[in-house]
Amino acid sequence: LGGVALLGLAAGVGSALGVFIGGRLRSVKPEVLLVVGLICAIVACVAGAVLYTTATAILAALVVTMSGSMSKLGLDAVIQRDVAEDTRNSAFARSETALQLSWVAGGAFGLLPMPGWLGFSFGAAFIVIAFIGESASLRRARLYRRSSRGGGYGSPQYDRMEGLSQ
Repeated sequence: LGGVALLGLAAGVGSALGVFIGGRLRSVKPEVLLVVGLICAIVACVAGAVLYTTATAILAALVVTMSGSMSKLGLDAVIQRDVAEDTRNSAFARSETALQLSWVAGGAFGLLPMPGWLGFSFGAAFIVIAFIGESASLRRARLYRRSSRGGGYGSPQYDRMEGLSQ
């Protein structure tokens, strides 16, 4: 098999492994699954950039696609758990659209002629940006949940208590 065929095979196997492993980790918080997936993808891209050979590219493709599948399972679980039922379909549609557009952009980027180490460097940079954005988003969500449980003004508990006293 040629190098491109092996990369495709590794990507397919990695995606299947990610779904399999992510599905078996039901006891793990979805945020952890999402963040660990992003960190593994960053490490694989950095390793692919620094140690670039055909073998490391194939291994990086396997790890990155596995991590992507696990992270997507985590993201879907967070949406299912944290987004209100009346807006959940819209949230899933937006996340799927963003993921599909990312796949298209990544595929188009992959068609540009460049050394492999440079491609992995760009990949690592993009994943680091996604990691920073996702970490900030998860932090905001955690702070919001804490404030909602605290019973302060504007929280569901406060609003229910106000409704009882009227």
